[in-house]
Formats: sequence, C-alpha cells, structure tokens
Amino acid sequence: MPETVETIIVGAGHAGLSVSCHLAKTGHGHLVLERGEIGETWRSQRWDSFTVNVPNSLNQLPGDESLLSDPDGFWHRDELLQSLESHASAIKLPVRTGVNVTGISSGPGGNGFEVKAEGGSYHAANVVVASGAMQTAHTPAVSEELPSWLDQMHTAAYRNPDQLKPGGVLIIGSAQSGCRSPRN
Repeated sequence: MPETVETIIVGAGHAGLSVSCHLAKTGHGHLVLERGEIGETWRSQRWDSFTVNVPNSLNQLPGDESLLSDPDGFWHRDELLQSLESHASAIKLPVRTGVNVTGISSGPGGNGFEVKAEGGSYHAANVVVASGAMQTAHTPAVSEELPSWLDQMHTAAYRNPDQLKPGGVLIIGSAQSGCRSPRN
C-alpha cells in the first residue's frame, strides 16, 4: 500500500528545500525525497575546491534569518552544504534521504500521482520535481572519435588536480564549470 502525502518533492537541493520551507510555513503536508544526502549533486558532482557562482545572500533558504559573515562572498561547496543541512534540520523539514525515485505516473483513476521509488511507493495530490536540469553527465558523441591516448574527463567526475596527468588541459565548455580552472 503506497504511503499517502499531500505533496511529494523530488530532490533535496536548494530548490527542493526552498519549496519545502514554504510548504512547512503554510502548514501543507509534504515529504522531500532525495536519492542521496541533502544537496547530493553538490557532494557528488562538484570538485573539491568548487565555489558557488552567486553571492551567499542569494543562497540562503527562505526563512533563514541568520546573519551572514560575508553576504557578498561566495561559499565553498561545503559551506553551502552546511547551510542547507543546518537549516533543514533547524526547521525540521520532512526530508528522507537515500530514496531513489524511479518513476512518476498518474494515480489510480487519474487521481493525483503515484511516485515509485526503490523500496516503496507514494501517492500524492501534488508532485514537485526539483532534481535539477543536469543530473546526468553529457559527453558529445564526437568524443568517441578522438584518439584513445587523449584522456577525457567530465566535470561530474573531476574532484581535484591529482586526477590529471602532467601537461596541458583543454577545457571544452563555457558554463560555470568550464570557466573555472580545474587546477584550483
């Protein structure tokens, strides 16, 4: 028998926790499902020295009134994770970690939604998908045509400079990851 809840939020990153904060404030029953830990993408798909690209003041969750020591600075990945975790804990957001959502479909008779996860399922009147737009690393097909002696690494797998062979590095892409030096 599926667990029933008013709203299911898939993803416990900044967006998912922000929605949860607003729902908690208004008394709406909800549950946040996260495949890993809070802020999982920041943990598993960012390099060790990664910093966010917007000022700290814009990364606070709704209702977080704590004074920032450097509101115009840029948090390191670990500082952002600490902020997300501590705020979720402080206001007791209903987050379940380690729940991998495998599918979402219309509920029985078109009523609400059935959210399938490894180890169980949920029925909800509302579903918010806050899993981010780039959860799967994408490497263009042309990479398969490059010589085998050329090492290739997606930024989702990069953690620190020790992974790189000596010599030059060619970075392809101009988004946040491509504009930062992987040697830092």
